[in-house]
Amino acid sequence: MTGNNSNPDRAALIAFVIAVIVLGVNFVAVRFSNQELPPFWGASLRFLAATILLFGIVRWRNLPLPRGPALTGAVLFGLFSFAISYAFLYWGLTRVSSGMASVLFAAIPLVTQLIASLIGQERLTWRGMLGALIVIVGIAIVFMEQLRFDVPFVYMGAVLLGVLSSALSGIVVKQYPKSHPVSTNVLGMGIGAVLLLLLSIFAGESQGLP
Repeated sequence: MTGNNSNPDRAALIAFVIAVIVLGVNFVAVRFSNQELPPFWGASLRFLAATILLFGIVRWRNLPLPRGPALTGAVLFGLFSFAISYAFLYWGLTRVSSGMASVLFAAIPLVTQLIASLIGQERLTWRGMLGALIVIVGIAIVFMEQLRFDVPFVYMGAVLLGVLSSALSGIVVKQYPKSHPVSTNVLGMGIGAVLLLLLSIFAGESQGLP
C-alpha cells in the first residue's frame, strides 16, 4: 500500500501476478519431476538447490538468521510447510492430476481461517463460514470426479493432508516472534530438504540425478 491509498502499488501487483503464475506452474512441475525421480528424492533435491540459492541471498543482503523463540518458529514452519506438506504433495501427485491438486491447495486460506478460529487466533466471520462451506462442497465434487478416473482415495487424501499441513504452517509461525521472511524460509527449506532426504532413504528410493 502507498500512503493512504487503498490500492496496491504496481510492484505489489506485479509480485502477486508472478506468485500466481509460479504457484500454478508448481503442480505441473511436480508431475514432470515424478516422471523421472522418486517423489521424496525429487522434493528433497528441489529444496536443497533452493536452500543454497536462498542462503546466497541471505549472505549477500547480510540478513540475520532467526534466533531464540523465532528459531523455534522457523523450524516448525519448515516442518509443516516444506517437509510434511511436500512429502504428501509429491507422493499424491504420482496419481492425482496437477489441476485437481491446485484446486485443493486453493482451499488453504479458508482451511487456515477455520483452524485459526478454532484455537482462538482469529475470529470466524459469516463470510468465512460461507466460504468454508463452498470449499467443502467443492472438495467433495473433486473427490467424486477423481474416483471416476480410478484415482485411489489414499492419493487424494495425501494431497488434502498436504493442504492441512500448509495451513498449519501459517498458524504455527504466527505463534512465535517475527524474523525476516527470507531468513525464515531459508531455514525452513533447509530443514524440509534434510527431512525429505531422510524420508527418501528410509523409503528405499534411488537418489539419482535428473
